[in-house]
Amino acid sequence: MNKNYITPGAFVSGMALFIISATALALVYIFFIEKPTVRYMNLPFPVLKKQFYAGEALPLKITRCSDAEERRVVTSSRYLENLGDDQEVLVLEMIAAIVPPGCVTQIVKIHRVPDATLPGQYRLIGSANVPGMIRDFRVDWYSAPFDVIPKPGSIQGEKGATGEKGETGATGITGIEGEKGKAGATGATGQTGARGRPGPPGPPAKE
Repeated sequence: MNKNYITPGAFVSGMALFIISATALALVYIFFIEKPTVRYMNLPFPVLKKQFYAGEALPLKITRCSDAEERRVVTSSRYLENLGDDQEVLVLEMIAAIVPPGCVTQIVKIHRVPDATLPGQYRLIGSANVPGMIRDFRVDWYSAPFDVIPKPGSIQGEKGATGEKGETGATGITGIEGEKGKAGATGATGQTGARGRPGPPGPPAKE
């Protein structure tokens, strides 16, 4: 009586085909079917006022939806982008938020203008890291533009005009003339010289 049985070669081939098929289905799901569970619905996020000082809180109105069945922790990297000519970007610290299921609109006040921010026009941009079943998704977001203005009293005034040259002062009083010195003492009289010897007698007179 013949018995049907699976040969080792057929078993290995079947397992290999199963693994290949499962991997292909997983890749199709990851790259073509699975989508990030968190979405931002009101980009750019409205900013509740237009002007801020450096160091102030930056309140944003955010509408966010989550398709997950339970709350998830979502981390975001953030940047402050200068919209002026230099287009400088300031890197801010990362933040984390607990995202509940469903859609919700919130006024979020966890963002703040850095203390060292110079006056100018900016916007806040970020990337949320949303965990999936096998891999994480990057979901970008950004705010509407806003202005950073100088704090009161921080503006340096213009240099004052140079004062006019003052008038020349009056001539000082002439000092009192000093007293004349006393005349010096008269020197002593020198000694009389010695008397000379008498000369020889002269010739006799003629008659």
